Amino acid sequence: MKPARPPCLRSTRPRAFALPLVILLALVGTIVATLILEFQGNQTRAEERSIDAYRAHHEQQGIAELLELWMGIGRPQDIPPGEALAFEIRGPAGEIYHVEIRDGQGTLLARPGPASNPDLAPVADAYARAAEALRDRPDADDLVRTHGPLKVNVNAAPREVLVALARAVDPRGPAETFADQVIERRGGSGGTEGGSREGTPNPAAAGLSQELLQRIINDAGFRDREPAELLTSMLATRSTLLRVTVAMRDPIRRIVTRHDGLVQRSVVRNQPCAFLTWRRLTEVDQGQDLASPAR
Repeated sequence: MKPARPPCLRSTRPRAFALPLVILLALVGTIVATLILEFQGNQTRAEERSIDAYRAHHEQQGIAELLELWMGIGRPQDIPPGEALAFEIRGPAGEIYHVEIRDGQGTLLARPGPASNPDLAPVADAYARAAEALRDRPDADDLVRTHGPLKVNVNAAPREVLVALARAVDPRGPAETFADQVIERRGGSGGTEGGSREGTPNPAAAGLSQELLQRIINDAGFRDREPAELLTSMLATRSTLLRVTVAMRDPIRRIVTRHDGLVQRSVVRNQPCAFLTWRRLTEVDQGQDLASPAR
């Protein structure tokens, strides 16, 4: 039997449990602090989003009222193809709101849905084929849109859109001939003044009437009647869709924010405009010319 060690000779060193406990408490404290900071950050971001949504809503309402005044409450007006109507409003703090309104129906709906009426299925299928041909192009932002009516305004459509629509109804038909005839007859062969896109409408052109459009389709040389009828049903000569661009400038006219959106205007008297899209453009070029539409 081993003799017991005298009390004076026993080890007085504490057991090594304190260090792991301190590390564990520090880790828990760090996690709790991180969660609190994350919660506060999320709450702040949520409040900022609410403020931005509130501000955007009232901006939309103000622009909608101005559009109603511009349209004369129930008296639809057409914007000449290739042109932009503009006006400025000065705010109480000296800020300047520069508003531009353009035709928004010259582009093609990027993802048209299925037809609700079986009789309209051929038209919906043709739209889908035309959209598929355009939406993957590098310049798709200039040719397709995300909202609005199916019909394309023939007086505002670029040549690429016209060709895509004609090929969608007749892949081996006279798509190029049709597009060239439209551009020539509407007076847009020279392109937009100051622009470079081929076939962009000329501001000086009066535009095609429905009768003249039908004559161009009939004379284009489609092989049978069905493609010509489909193409006629896919095109319009007037727009109900507007593209609105609003740039806010400070008192020394530097761009502070820039928004754009698509607005569906009503053809019924006393019915308000409806904003289909409204977004703040994230890249603000301080030297950007407001004559160039935002995309």
